[in-house]
Amino acid sequence: MIRSSEPTAATRAVEEATFRTVVSSFPASVAVAAAYGGERVEPHGMTASSFLAVSLRPMLVLISVARSARLHAVLERQERYAVSLLDHRQAALARGFAGAPADRGRDAPEIHWREVSGAPVLEDACAHVVAEIRDRHRAGDHTLFIGEVRAMAPPARSATPLSYQQGRFGRVAADDDRWVGDLDPWGGPPCIVWG
Repeated sequence: MIRSSEPTAATRAVEEATFRTVVSSFPASVAVAAAYGGERVEPHGMTASSFLAVSLRPMLVLISVARSARLHAVLERQERYAVSLLDHRQAALARGFAGAPADRGRDAPEIHWREVSGAPVLEDACAHVVAEIRDRHRAGDHTLFIGEVRAMAPPARSATPLSYQQGRFGRVAADDDRWVGDLDPWGGPPCIVWG
């Protein structure tokens, strides 16, 4: 016989701590998700490791944003967002976007944006994707923003993206000399923009 009972608050706390430990053991690339607030005046961004490709046809991507995040309110009103993949030397930038704007302080690196297809992209990013929001799905205390790709720029051959695992920043490095661009069946220009 299987018995089931409702978890107590203490059990839930242990389960949440275990869950955080388990999920943080999966290495993730680090990016900044951003969108314009208001009249395209000021970009709003946050550090994101919850970015993924959803579909090739059509090209869909997804970011997961806590409903308590400032960017969440911006994305509820906007049509597009950008995801800029950070270089391994940009850990300070990742830390800055992980906190509240008031917490960034004087030691935070200077931020340089450029507009690509209606969304703010970090100038020094390894790569970027701009997506037009197609669906918004509530998932627990987050919302999943699914977007159709409208512009993208692949990383340079020499790029070494920033990664995050178990509370530490690192880098993503290839274990051989092949580059993903060598395997790209599309070839294509370094920046592709649609619609």
